[in-house]
Amino acid sequence: MAESFDVVLAGGTVIDGTGRPRFAADVGVKGERIAAVGDLSAAVAGKRLACPAGSVVSPGFIDVHNHAEGTILSYPEAPSFLLQGTTTVLTGHCGFSPAPLVDRYLFSFWEWNFWPQIEPYKYHEPLIHPLERVRAAAREKIGLDIDWHGFGEWLDRVERSGISLNLVPLVGHNTVRAQVMGDDHARAPSAGELARMGDLIRGAMEEGAAGFSSGLDYQPGAHAETAELVEMTTVVQAYRGLHAIHWRRTGIRRGDAKRNGPQNKLAGIEEGMEISRRSGIKVLVAHIQSGYATYPPATEAMEQAAAEATLEVIDRAIADGVDAAFDVIPNVDGGVLLANRLVTPLAPWVRELGSLEGLARALKMRDFRAELRATLEAGKWYSFQPKADPAWAQRIRFLQAADERWNGRTVADIAVERGGGGGAGAGAGAGAGAQDALDVLFDLVAEDPMAVVRFTGGMSAAGVKAFYAHPRAMMGSDTFAFDCNWRGEHPPYFLPHPNTYSAVATYLGRFAPQPLEAAVHKLTGFPAEWLGLKGRGRVEPGAFADLAVWDPARYAALGDYIEPRRHPAGLHHVFVNGKQVVRDGKHLGTRAGKVLRRR
Repeated sequence: MAESFDVVLAGGTVIDGTGRPRFAADVGVKGERIAAVGDLSAAVAGKRLACPAGSVVSPGFIDVHNHAEGTILSYPEAPSFLLQGTTTVLTGHCGFSPAPLVDRYLFSFWEWNFWPQIEPYKYHEPLIHPLERVRAAAREKIGLDIDWHGFGEWLDRVERSGISLNLVPLVGHNTVRAQVMGDDHARAPSAGELARMGDLIRGAMEEGAAGFSSGLDYQPGAHAETAELVEMTTVVQAYRGLHAIHWRRTGIRRGDAKRNGPQNKLAGIEEGMEISRRSGIKVLVAHIQSGYATYPPATEAMEQAAAEATLEVIDRAIADGVDAAFDVIPNVDGGVLLANRLVTPLAPWVRELGSLEGLARALKMRDFRAELRATLEAGKWYSFQPKADPAWAQRIRFLQAADERWNGRTVADIAVERGGGGGAGAGAGAGAGAQDALDVLFDLVAEDPMAVVRFTGGMSAAGVKAFYAHPRAMMGSDTFAFDCNWRGEHPPYFLPHPNTYSAVATYLGRFAPQPLEAAVHKLTGFPAEWLGLKGRGRVEPGAFADLAVWDPARYAALGDYIEPRRHPAGLHHVFVNGKQVVRDGKHLGTRAGKVLRRR
């Protein structure tokens, strides 16, 4: 009697997630799992799905660093992930998680469209508000009812909603610290507060958290000392959980932090390794980049060398018994959200003056300009400090402006053209030229505040590739779950970052190691193995049928820095737990995902 299957993916080439060479085979699915891999031409199938010519069948991709937890209840079908072929996410990073909640709520970077409704602000959003106040604003503005307190209650809520992908949740240190210490968090906790934090984390672990995340560049966690993190990770290690650490690399991203001198980034990675040595916990270093500050901006070769030197710290820790791995953002400018409007550096003054028109009018006032310059040069606004970055004017490049002559050019270029007294100084944005370039920026913002620009800088392509070449590297998009309509309604008018829709395509097309089998292993088999996701990340009999059918020759990012909200080309089908979620590149609305609670 012929073997029978619910679905047979026929005629494809299998890249099975182990790293071994691809091979031709059919894949038979029965229920939630893969039942057979091989020649199934004689099998009985409820549905036989022919794989398009040139396509491969691989495990669904695993994104090990993202913030899907923040928006998953608003976008439970998570099209930005599924339409990349991503079927599983490790989420709740950088110290932020939706729970546990006691009586406070901590801003977690996705709440932009209702946060100003709670309390207006100029420079930086107030971080912590009473839970009931946030609940009312979220319900009114985006229709989300934050009706949970405990970590398990939140997971139950997600399960009742139904989701299209598998979600592996972490509990966040910042969230827990906010519940216990509130606004009085710029200090070490008392013994009683430390115990209460431990109790909240212990409860989350018992209710299904896979581990614990910390975000040491963000308040309130930035004020935690190493000993506090050892205490918390010791609680997590008792449940064999992991620690995902956003290490200390920028300092608190508020006020004049840039003017206090560069952070010792390498020490932040070393602290992460030391926490693991002392608590015995496995550690995932979040969105790694070079531990070295290079100035003036380094060459690609120097950045590669800096990346390799940074990896030596992790290699020494691994040799010393630390179970360490890391994720890499497949980009040179991070992820999360995209600010692509010229007015972005002056967003606080749009908020203060109430409109773009109000800012343009004020920029014609000589005394307003003088006050604005003094404020910026004093470093009061963290996100734009021209004195802290003499090359800033070279880092703002026009992509789409009303005056087409600006397109492709930088503020520094235009400053030179407009005279500005400047020559090389104006072009570099340094010394007297920086002042002239700043005047030119004020003029350009007044003329076309919503011109689309790209703010460059940050990582280097050579450095990103060097990190991905390491055997402990995995991919993390650092993005939220969104559809193709989300946009920020308030300054700085965020859009989802291009990684939101194309992280996997960018990784495979630009940064991944070769051959393709090795690149897919970092997206599938290795993260499943390191995270302990049994039955995930491989195409083999008995594994869960999380599968992606895609064409390596056509799989490519379509979004860009003008319009990021485009799904990649070349994805055909996606299955999650044996059910088809994507057919011919279209999301079917199927909610076949699971919350993968720690057992």
